[in-house]
Amino acid sequence: MLHDFQLAQKRIRLWQRIGESYEHVLMKALGFTLFIKEYPTLEIEMKVGLRYKPDLVARGDADNFLFWGEAGANSIRKTAWL
Repeated sequence: MLHDFQLAQKRIRLWQRIGESYEHVLMKALGFTLFIKEYPTLEIEMKVGLRYKPDLVARGDADNFLFWGEAGANSIRKTAWL
């Protein structure tokens, strides 16, 4: 299901995937709203070429992450990897 949000004066469209809760979609939207001023390059669910894909990410240089955000719970394995 596609959700439209008006966040930080931008139209943001987020897909709710099968098995994903609406609350998770809302947490990504809220995280974007909270951090977009501090990280203007913030993006939602962008592939970064690594094992895991962040819910929110802002990059500096090609290999430099300024911000990596996870919305909700994640596994111990993922936390250790991060």
